[in-house]
Amino acid sequence: MRLAAEGIRLAKKYDRPVMLKMVVLPWAGAENASLENQAEFFSSLLERVHDPEFGLSGRAAVMVNGAFDTPWKRGYPFYPWDAYTGLLERSGRPRPAVREIIRRIDQTL
Repeated sequence: MRLAAEGIRLAKKYDRPVMLKMVVLPWAGAENASLENQAEFFSSLLERVHDPEFGLSGRAAVMVNGAFDTPWKRGYPFYPWDAYTGLLERSGRPRPAVREIIRRIDQTL
């Protein structure tokens, strides 16, 4: 959040929004990775970004890394978790993180 706050400070100087791009937390392939932890991460991130007391003090958008997993990202030069970052199942069914993202968006409208 420290780097994001610095980006917000600079963006405010030029009256521009900030995009937190390629935000990701894998659901597998890393220690403590799970669908539940992925959902909690995005819920906490959105809560923090939009919290008037502790969040970013400017306009910010969060862009996720990708909707679907990328099973071809295996072996060098990829991390073991790179293949497991999607927010949707192969069928298109939303994973728990999507429900949290939608819930947070609904709260801000």
